[in-house]
Amino acid sequence: MRISDTQFNNTMINAMAEGNQQLAKLMGQAFTGEKLTKISDDPVASIKLLGIDETLSKNNQYNDNINNIKNKYQLYETQFDSVENNLQDANELLLLAKNGTMDSTSFIVELESLKESFVSIFNSKDNHGAYMFAGTEINEAPFIKNTVTGEWEVNPQINNDTSEAVIADGVSLTNNFTTQDIDAEDILDLMNTAITELYKPTPDMNVVGATHDQLIVSLDKVSASTAKIGSGINNMDRTENIHLDTNLFAEELKGSLKDLNYDEASVKLDSYSQQLEASQKIFVQLSSLSLLSQV
Repeated sequence: MRISDTQFNNTMINAMAEGNQQLAKLMGQAFTGEKLTKISDDPVASIKLLGIDETLSKNNQYNDNINNIKNKYQLYETQFDSVENNLQDANELLLLAKNGTMDSTSFIVELESLKESFVSIFNSKDNHGAYMFAGTEINEAPFIKNTVTGEWEVNPQINNDTSEAVIADGVSLTNNFTTQDIDAEDILDLMNTAITELYKPTPDMNVVGATHDQLIVSLDKVSASTAKIGSGINNMDRTENIHLDTNLFAEELKGSLKDLNYDEASVKLDSYSQQLEASQKIFVQLSSLSLLSQV
């Protein structure tokens, strides 16, 4: 089979062009540090990388959600702790009042102060100025003062609805707590009952004792909510660590698919350079040959 000069030239030119292309590709990879510069370089690896990037993106969003909820929970935890402390103080005062160890007037002053402290907690705001215990009506104060009686009342504009945030695939966590979780309305009613009774010339200590017992029930409810917060924070810590471990593994896998092995690339670069140089020399030598030069 005879090969014409044109066929030979085209074959050699195509071979050298391919060599140049491989060399340029490798040098481009060395410059970026990535062996995948486009999908066609390795379609299978490229699809895997897309999946890894999606996993990393989701986990990062989950961790952002976790950090936001955790910050809120820590604020709630502080408020719940304050309510527990106030309830314990109120119960001690009512127990002393029931036993008649001091004049009722001194208890009233302390209980009034504690009631105002409770309202301040129930109407507390987060770092963004949103009312923490107003349900989804975050711009409404949970308790407002009756302009006629001067007493604190539940704001009819609030609700006890909760919102949720996703912290992992198929896992959501409550994003807020309401007046029901902190037993706010019952606590204020009980405080008013005790104060009203102690204002009487002859207080009924059975009523004072019953109020004391009911405030213990409220304390148990608040303690249960505090425990729920602690459990939620622990759950978020575990989930966050799982996401971080998953991201670490995903980043390593991503690197193995995408990052250039410079030792391997250096060997290939020498090989491609030598092959291209050899092809160019052969082409020059053969191109200079003619029938006359062989005579």
